[in-house]
Amino acid sequence: MHKCIYVIDPRKHISRNSTAFERHKLYAQKLNEASLGKIRLTIVTFSFEKRSDYSDGELFFKSIQFQRLLFSKFTKGKESNVDKSVPSVVIAGDPWIAGISALLVSTQIQLNRNIQIQLHGDFGNPIWSKTNITNRIKFLIAKKVLRRADQIRCVSQDQATLAGKYLQVDSSRIIIAPVPMMLQSPSIFEERIRKGIPTLGLVGRIQADRGLGTFLWLLRELASANRMFEVEIIGSGPQREWLERKFASDIPNVNVRFIGELNSKEVGSYLRNIDVLVSCAPAESYGRAIREALYKGVPVWTTATSGVSALGEAINSGYVKIFDLKNDCLTLASQFDDLLSVKISRDFKSKIAIQDERNFENIIQNWISIVD
Repeated sequence: MHKCIYVIDPRKHISRNSTAFERHKLYAQKLNEASLGKIRLTIVTFSFEKRSDYSDGELFFKSIQFQRLLFSKFTKGKESNVDKSVPSVVIAGDPWIAGISALLVSTQIQLNRNIQIQLHGDFGNPIWSKTNITNRIKFLIAKKVLRRADQIRCVSQDQATLAGKYLQVDSSRIIIAPVPMMLQSPSIFEERIRKGIPTLGLVGRIQADRGLGTFLWLLRELASANRMFEVEIIGSGPQREWLERKFASDIPNVNVRFIGELNSKEVGSYLRNIDVLVSCAPAESYGRAIREALYKGVPVWTTATSGVSALGEAINSGYVKIFDLKNDCLTLASQFDDLLSVKISRDFKSKIAIQDERNFENIIQNWISIVD
């Protein structure tokens, strides 16, 4: 009988998001190859009615009824015909709904160990937890849930350090493995040629705690220094209408295009339209968008975060410049000018690609190591 890794997906993000879906299909394929067919990857969702389990290639999907999750031992002789694997590891992508669900599932399958909870954000950073009352509550919940995890996966050493200090996680339970970006290698050889008015880009969810106020301040300062630019915003979120109104009232002469939410391949294509990527998040654990932009040859203008601190070579090479709210408009204009003139080397892009492949391999090997 096969052994199995359960990935808890209460919001059905993996099945609904094409980027996450393709990444997990590749996880399943590589896991099957590396384990010689002995370990399967199963995405676990929840529903009120009974639903059939199914598979897509080597990736399996299992639906558990809420009442069975809460009141019965659903794995005793009740495995589906699609996947009769024995669950050995339960993984949650966050320490909240997914994390609590993972604890419930592990209780039902009587799995007393091998619960992994992933931290994809800088949740141990005091800057993040103090941003608003919601983050403060989530921080307190995370502290309690993480105590029950056998392993916590962080995406950077700085994030792991903050999680250990502020979330009170024992360092022996932490492993570091960033989410792979699934990069397209031909971009290493592309040379970017800027034409016309330069374009500043913002990539990510449009919500207050992503530094939208800082982003607007930066653009106003740049405009006051008589720099011309356009803006492209890739992503969606609850503050989109607010941001549109602020552009119209605060910097009406700046042309801004809201692209909407895109999958990873589409984001890669749109990055070719951007001359400088701006990142204003007050707390960033890894910075996938930053690294993908650099790989595509796009320099980055960012606030100081734990994710950015790991990009020492990029900072020293001038590919990444850090600003803060104490900078005056002339200093910011000078940074902007420097970023527009920089060209990211093929060697540096190759290093990003090599590290990304290692990140993928690290995740697979980690999962194999924690399966009984």
